Amino acid sequence: MKEKYKQKTQTLLTFYFLGLTLFGVSAKEISKNERITPYGVLTYISSTPTSGTNNVSRSADIVLTFNEVVASATLNNMNIKVSGSQTGTIAASFSSGGTTQVTINPTTDFKAGELITVTLLSGLQSNATADALSNPYTIQFTVVALANDYYNLPKIR
Repeated sequence: MKEKYKQKTQTLLTFYFLGLTLFGVSAKEISKNERITPYGVLTYISSTPTSGTNNVSRSADIVLTFNEVVASATLNNMNIKVSGSQTGTIAASFSSGGTTQVTINPTTDFKAGELITVTLLSGLQSNATADALSNPYTIQFTVVALANDYYNLPKIR
């Protein structure tokens, strides 16, 4: 396996010394054995909370991580849709601070036990090249349910 990787790196280094690049990425970057996407192609990497998480706080923000900075003009409810199984469309503010992370701050808390869906659409663009999100993506998680409060139940008369 190491020999195959070494051979691939040597071939790419040959391209590098000839002044060529592959998919806009230099051989030096490729030889680090990292996940590679062509420069400018905006790609979703991860989220907090992660898709499939249960018991998320009702007041949680959602943090998305991309491979590069997202153009701030594309951070809106047309390109990032947040909805709840009980509330429908959820209004939110979006911020990135010029980093690869985008924070979604819902304007109201989620409802207890609600299934939240975040849909990332191709209107999101790279700040560097204005290239669109490579693939739309959906994240789902469940909000923590309220604990049963047996001490404060209404009295039956």
